[in-house]
Amino acid sequence: MRTMRSPGRRCDRAREYASLRLDGELSDFERALLDSHIERCPSCRAFADDLLGLTGQLRSAPMARPELALTLPRRRFVAFRGVQVSAAAAAVMSVVGIGTLFGMLNTNASSPRVGTAKLASMASENRDFRDLRRAVLTTPQIERHPRGLAMFDI
Repeated sequence: MRTMRSPGRRCDRAREYASLRLDGELSDFERALLDSHIERCPSCRAFADDLLGLTGQLRSAPMARPELALTLPRRRFVAFRGVQVSAAAAAVMSVVGIGTLFGMLNTNASSPRVGTAKLASMASENRDFRDLRRAVLTTPQIERHPRGLAMFDI
């Protein structure tokens, strides 16, 4: 098969279509585009003819048996993988259980004043977040001027 440099995007597409046509994967429209291009482009016509000949030879050749026997290596530690997954799941469950236990102990030991202080802290954080959001939304935005100078839009 000759090696040819394709002159452009249309030739690249035509060569792809020539390959797809051999496998029966072209629509009627794509087949019409390919036939139209091949009529006008001698290099793509030669490519399609060479491709057709090569594909015909490959498909008509008898199947060959490989001379080397291929064997895949045995997978090791497959049984150990299940143990690893089980151990990881057990570790996660124990951490979650211990965390839940300490959380319950902390909740039971706390006084009502701690809950009130926590609510006051959350309200303060909410006000701080609201003020920060208001400050971000009201800052002047930089607008690019057509002459390249930055102007402030207030």
